[in-house]
Amino acid sequence: MSHMGPLAPNRVAIAYGVEGLASGGPDSLTLSHTITVVTRPNSNFIRVTAGAQSVRLLAYMPASPDGAELVSGGFSSSAVTLKGNVSPNGNQFAGADRIGSPAFWPSENMLDVLVLSVTLDPAFTQDSPRRSVLRLIA
Repeated sequence: MSHMGPLAPNRVAIAYGVEGLASGGPDSLTLSHTITVVTRPNSNFIRVTAGAQSVRLLAYMPASPDGAELVSGGFSSSAVTLKGNVSPNGNQFAGADRIGSPAFWPSENMLDVLVLSVTLDPAFTQDSPRRSVLRLIA
């Protein structure tokens, strides 16, 4: 889970390849079972430099109250592989901006939407719909 708040100095939560890509190496980004909350206005979730080979978002949850752009940069957003993603409103993470005690867990009315019926990434066999609760992904 990550959060970019309203006073963040830049407009991109996750930047891939902006400092250069490895020559001859695999240049792919995969975000699996990840939540990114962006509460900074006029921002982007992910910036991917042209030249990246692939971008895969599996069970990815981008949340923003003002509809932040999902993928920007030189990588074509139409080439992004999306599977099992949920796009809630950032307001459903009501405590994300509390500096002293942030709360990144979604509100109760979101929990039914978060049920995964299949394993989207073989490395993940459990999800955590509530704090300190693990359940097997069928």
